Amino acid sequence: MKLKIKDKEFKVLIFVIASYVAIQIFSDFLGLKIINIPVINLSATAGIILYPLTFTIRDIAHKILGKTNVSYLVVSTVVLNILMIALLYVVINLPPSNHWELQESFRAVFFTRMYNYTRHFNGRIIYSIIKNIYFRLYI
Repeated sequence: MKLKIKDKEFKVLIFVIASYVAIQIFSDFLGLKIINIPVINLSATAGIILYPLTFTIRDIAHKILGKTNVSYLVVSTVVLNILMIALLYVVINLPPSNHWELQESFRAVFFTRMYNYTRHFNGRIIYSIIKNIYFRLYI
């Protein structure tokens, strides 16, 4: 099936979809680091730097794609994030090269933070589902 969308509209659509997926994954990955926000003296994951952009991009996608397709986009992003967690787990547990001395550091950084990542990710899934239900009912 060939899409019947003008060339410029198609490029915007591809950019919006790619941006949404990328920012979701980037914010999850950046969330592995805990930062201090000095203005309010609060510790948070670095993922909060990019994550607010997902709201704007999801709203733009909603205008372009419609409710059903945005729901599919959100679910697809959830699946891709689950795949990223699974791949990270596999890579952490692959045997390192004999001359690579950073295995324990790699494991310490990524494996110990996966618990927080998973918790953060689960919260986002719940939020995304609630927001999509809200959009379907009221917008």
